[in-house]
Amino acid sequence: MKTYFTLACILLFSLYPLSLFSQNVLVLDSLSSLENTLTEISGFEYLNSKLIGHTDSGGENALYEISPINGSVLRKVVISNASNIDWEDITADATHIFIGDFGNNNGDRQDLKIYRISQQDFYSLDTVAAETLSISYTAQTNFSSMRFQTNYDAEAMVAVGDSLYLFSKNWGNLRSYVYSLPKVAGQYALEIRDSLEIQGLITGADYDPDLDRLSFCGYTFTEAFFIDILNPAFPELSQSMLDKTQLPFSGAFQVESICHEDSSRLYLATEGNANIPAYLYSFFIDKASSIQTFNSPDFRVFPNPAQNVISIETEESISSSLYSMQGTLLLETKGKRLHLNSLTPGYYFLKIEVADKKWIDVRKILISN
Repeated sequence: MKTYFTLACILLFSLYPLSLFSQNVLVLDSLSSLENTLTEISGFEYLNSKLIGHTDSGGENALYEISPINGSVLRKVVISNASNIDWEDITADATHIFIGDFGNNNGDRQDLKIYRISQQDFYSLDTVAAETLSISYTAQTNFSSMRFQTNYDAEAMVAVGDSLYLFSKNWGNLRSYVYSLPKVAGQYALEIRDSLEIQGLITGADYDPDLDRLSFCGYTFTEAFFIDILNPAFPELSQSMLDKTQLPFSGAFQVESICHEDSSRLYLATEGNANIPAYLYSFFIDKASSIQTFNSPDFRVFPNPAQNVISIETEESISSSLYSMQGTLLLETKGKRLHLNSLTPGYYFLKIEVADKKWIDVRKILISN
C-alpha cells in the first residue's frame, strides 16, 4: 500500500463485525471543505476521471463536477425536466447516470423516482433531459407522515449488471432492505429482496465491478461508519461477509456520500451545517489482520492558523514533524511544541505519532503572517 503522509489523516480504529470479519486498517485523508453550493452534498460518483455529485432536498436539479483539490464546483449540468425533491444518491453504468430522488424521511412520499440521463449528453451539454423510473414499495400501505419512524426511506443505490439495487434507511428497525429493478424507464413496485442487519442508517453506496466490492457509508445516533462487502452475492447480500468500521467523526456525523475512484481509493463526504462546512475525504482499505488497531486518543492542535509556535495537547507520549505540501521534512521534535519562526506563510502537513508507532495522524496546518 502507498504511503500518503503528504495527503493524509491516518487513523487506526478497532472494528466490530456484523457477521464474519477480517481486520481493516482505515486510512482517512482530509482533502478539502466543499464550497457553499455543496453544503448538503448527498451523492457521489467517479466517472471518466471526474468526481460528480449532487445535493439533496431543496437543492438545484443539477449535477456538479467537483475538484478534489479544493472542493470547488468545476462545472454544472442542469437536468431540465427534473425536480430535486430529495435527491439522495447517484450511480452509473457504461452508458447512463442514475439519480435517486427517493429520500423519504417522513415516509409519506408517493412520487419516488430515479432519473436516468445519457453520459454522452452529460459530457457534451450543460442542460440535459432525463428519463424517469417511477418506484413505490409494495409493502407500504400507510402514507401518514411519521418523521424518522418508517422503513420506507432510501438513500443508497448502485448499478450492477442489468439492475439497479436500492438500500433502505430503516428508521424503524435500523436494518436495510435490498430492492432491485431494471435500469430502463417505467413504473416499478419494489419487493424486498433481502434484509441486512446494519444496526444503523445507510446513507450512501457504491459498487466497484473491477474489485467486485460493495461499499456503504452511514451513521447511528452516536457514530458514523463504513461498511465493506467483498464479492457481494446480489441480491442475497446477507450471505456475504460485512465489515463495519467506525469513522473518525464525533457523534452522529452526517456522512452522506461515498464512491470508488479506483481499485484502492474511495471518496467520502459529510454534509455541512450552520457551524461547519461540508467536507471531502478520501481513504484506503488495507486488509492487514496482523496490525492491532484501537481508537485514536484525544488530542488538540493549536493555534491553526499559527504564526510562531504549534502546540499539541494530549496525554500521549508523541513525536511530531512538519512537512511541506510536496512532502519534504522541515521540522521534527519529540515534544509537543514546534517552533515555526524559520518558515514562510502557507500550508504544511503536521504528522503526529504516538510512542509505540501504532497510531498516526496528519493534519493540514496554515502558517499565517
